[in-house]
Amino acid sequence: MYSAQALNTLFAPFIAADPQHAEGRRVAFYAGDDIDAKTAVAGLLEKFGFAALDLGGLREGGRLMQLDGPLGAKHMLLQDIG
Repeated sequence: MYSAQALNTLFAPFIAADPQHAEGRRVAFYAGDDIDAKTAVAGLLEKFGFAALDLGGLREGGRLMQLDGPLGAKHMLLQDIG
């Protein structure tokens, strides 16, 4: 069984909206202990238009993404340069 988590930091309206803006792409954090699951999640996030950012394993990354964690409920854009 694969295990990864993603999109924990964004409220539903931010997930449903187009993640691509003139200013950049909405950041979607993800974490997991299974490299195959993380690869699949990252690929889906990128395909949907998000800027996927790996936070490491579930223990560390999960804590960062908790509602009361440092990344909880944060809306961030990544500027694509080039």
